[in-house]
Amino acid sequence: MSARPTDWFVLDLGGDPTPGDPLSVRDLSARFLRLAGDAGDAAAAFRRVAGDEAIASWVGLSGDAYRDQIGEFPGDLDKLSRSYGMAGRALSAYATQLDHAQTQAGTALVRGREARGRLTSAQAGLSTATATQTAAARALTTARAPDTVAAPVTAGTGAAPPPPDPAAVAAAVRNNTAANTRVTQARTAVTHAQDDLDAARRLALAAQNLRETAETTTAQQLDAASDAGIHNKKWWQKLGDALAKGWHILVQVAKIVVLVLGIVALIIGGPLAWIVFAAALIVLADTLMKYAQGTATLWDVALAALACIPMTKGLTSLGEIATALREGEGALGVARLITLGARGQLTDMINGVRGLGRGLTTIIKGLPDALSNSLHIIEAAGADGSPIIAGLTGDSGPLRDLFMTAMADAHGGGGAVRPWPTDDSGYAIQQRDLDFLGISNEQVDWWRTGQAPLGMTPTQYRQYTSSMLDTFKAEGLDLNGVDVRMQGSGANFFSGVHKTLAAEGDPANLPGVDAKLHDWFGDDPSRPLRRPFDSHYTIGADAEPSDFDMNFSSDAMYTRAKAVYDARPGDFEYFVSPNSHGYVNKTVAEEAFPQVAEWGERWGSDLGGRDVSWAIFPGSGPLDTSASGISVHFQDNDWIVHTPETP
Repeated sequence: MSARPTDWFVLDLGGDPTPGDPLSVRDLSARFLRLAGDAGDAAAAFRRVAGDEAIASWVGLSGDAYRDQIGEFPGDLDKLSRSYGMAGRALSAYATQLDHAQTQAGTALVRGREARGRLTSAQAGLSTATATQTAAARALTTARAPDTVAAPVTAGTGAAPPPPDPAAVAAAVRNNTAANTRVTQARTAVTHAQDDLDAARRLALAAQNLRETAETTTAQQLDAASDAGIHNKKWWQKLGDALAKGWHILVQVAKIVVLVLGIVALIIGGPLAWIVFAAALIVLADTLMKYAQGTATLWDVALAALACIPMTKGLTSLGEIATALREGEGALGVARLITLGARGQLTDMINGVRGLGRGLTTIIKGLPDALSNSLHIIEAAGADGSPIIAGLTGDSGPLRDLFMTAMADAHGGGGAVRPWPTDDSGYAIQQRDLDFLGISNEQVDWWRTGQAPLGMTPTQYRQYTSSMLDTFKAEGLDLNGVDVRMQGSGANFFSGVHKTLAAEGDPANLPGVDAKLHDWFGDDPSRPLRRPFDSHYTIGADAEPSDFDMNFSSDAMYTRAKAVYDARPGDFEYFVSPNSHGYVNKTVAEEAFPQVAEWGERWGSDLGGRDVSWAIFPGSGPLDTSASGISVHFQDNDWIVHTPETP
């Protein structure tokens, strides 16, 4: 509400009885409900992937590790969806109740102000009427007994005191009666004004009670929503998980040692067999624990025990047979071990591992949508997603590289991962830069793998792209005749060579820019030459955040725009911008494609005020203006949103 805290003094209240901002609560409610929907979509996507035949047939340590990590994840997403949905609905109901309470309180304040004004006026009137009444009563007394005010009569003169004047007495009686009436009326006015003021105060207190009741109910509902979600673990649970994870990793390593070094030991023999024996004991201990928990059978225990039998050079051991059975080789694998010997088995394993590398890429390529949504949910929920992500890909290493390559391939990048952001001076973005600019490492991964440009999430980027293509269709365009590429720092991380990063001490700097630059770099002279995404907005040098530059290359769009220009050439300064990349006059473009213009304006608003700037070029694309130092002509490293070959 717009009332100040002191305004409520008219109702004898110390402040606003219904504080709060319903719009902010509704916005928060909408965010929770969107997150609930995203979590539900991610869970469904994971279940679709889990039901895929490729996943179901993924046999071996990698498949087991994947299922161990992902097994409960869809269920956790269900909890998030349910929890966030409950929270969103509770906040939505609270916003409605708060709005109602504030409306009621506002009505009470208006009535209270009016009643307070009438009360003040009535009290002043009563004071005046009371004084008039006192004077009238005194005048009536005088009129009835004039001797009390007449000059004293000298004794012995025989003179009598003056008698009352009937006319004066009558006038005094009338005045006294009128004064009494005015006092009665004034008292009635005071009483009515006080009653109205009390009623307004009761209405405000009722609104306060309504808000407090709604607040209590909402708090209980949010507690229930929290209980329905994923609970934070106690420190001892986290410690136990860490130890369990460490043991799990040790067991996985031991299995690999038994499987791989066991075969090597068959060939070269010697002390290596005892290393395999120690690893097999770890596997046996893990199997015994699983048997005690009911998750392993006596057959599993027997196979683990067989793997503990030492192997000797030139022989196929019972332990190797056990390993082959446990890793899913079956009778065929045992037969190969027996008939072909260890050397042949090693060759088969190497070929199998090579095949697994190719298959793993195929499998992971089916996951990007589910993983992208899930990572967004984990981040938005405030949970630490690093254990899950690290479990899947690690912080670095071949599997992470494979994972990022698959993600890039799934998003049209042909498997190419963009290099770490570096400007043309050779400056590579540091963690301090990301922290200052508010860019997470996850956002950098999205950018590097083509899942989303900077300034968008993968979900937003998919919606952005699909709505753009839908708009093209609504404009009657054939998508196979349109090439769409994104330029600017959102797509390239840095601005073009024509824009350098502000430097401290520049007289052109706006107030506060130097201080922000010092907060960013301190006294370190190592700084980027070009402007990273949003950098000038963050330091206060620009009033608006970085925008998205969209280049639409299409002969059909170019021809339609030319028809608009040819119909009224005198209304426009030019058709194709001179001394530029060859884009169509933007006013002409907007008249030719009004729905595209509306799409750009709408997304500029949806993306928090980031302008979506678009330009039309012929189907051959922008002109090559490399000689001028900056060019946006077709290049291999372009951020390609849509091409005719990739609809």
